[in-house]
Amino acid sequence: MAQVPKEVWAAILGAVIAAAISGFTTWRANANARRMLGMQLEDAAKQSEAKRRMDLRRDVFLPALQEAAKASHVLGEMTGAETDSAKANEQMKAVTAALAGIHAVGSAETVTATFHLAQFVGEIFAELAIRRAESVAKFMLVTQLALLIDKELANGNALTEMMKACNLQGGNAVQFARVMQQWEGHQKLLATMIEDRDKATLRYRQSIARSIEYLAKNLSKLTELQSGAILAMRRELDLSIDEEVVKRIASEAAAHGANSLDKLTRFLQRNDLDSPSGQPSASVSAGQG
Repeated sequence: MAQVPKEVWAAILGAVIAAAISGFTTWRANANARRMLGMQLEDAAKQSEAKRRMDLRRDVFLPALQEAAKASHVLGEMTGAETDSAKANEQMKAVTAALAGIHAVGSAETVTATFHLAQFVGEIFAELAIRRAESVAKFMLVTQLALLIDKELANGNALTEMMKACNLQGGNAVQFARVMQQWEGHQKLLATMIEDRDKATLRYRQSIARSIEYLAKNLSKLTELQSGAILAMRRELDLSIDEEVVKRIASEAAAHGANSLDKLTRFLQRNDLDSPSGQPSASVSAGQG
């Protein structure tokens, strides 16, 4: 080895150093590549998770937004005796289920806002359901009395035909007097039925008016809770909006709604109307004529 020229040793040493540098460079390049790949995979995973969360939030928040806005409509339908109970219950279930879903993905602020809305809507719905049961009973009585009046009107028409037959066929006085006696009894009975119908109708309208009045008293708070829940959900979805404008619009809507309900309540409490719709039925009008 002593005979190996220095130039050869220098070349060998240079080659070793070059190989070491090349290996180190390759290792660093591979390490950087692995690190970059790891960062890319981590970033992709974060983006995928963020998208999954956003999709989940959208799937939960959008239905909740829609149902929160519909809550007042659902409650409004509960003031009517002719509303389909099954449909009303399904609508209420949809509202509560959509708002309950917020608990899975919402922030503490949003969960609190939607919880208070759902709780208040549930309280009003339960109270209106009780009041509606009373209204339904009164409405059924009005319907039954209307049917009885129609039957009695048909009986009166039959008596009228009998009187005509007596006149045309020259019936005897006894027969005609008997028919007239029945006619007088019919008129008295019909007048009593109509009076009972009118009283029952007034009681029915007043029960509806009390339900509407109850809803009107709670409309301001309901609208406030609705706007609060909706704004909280919009913030979660990064849907910016001027919150003061929303609150002002909600306040104006509540005032307008309360005023309309007050007018309807006063209309229903009038005692100069002959039927739930405010007009006497055709058959009763004919009987009174």
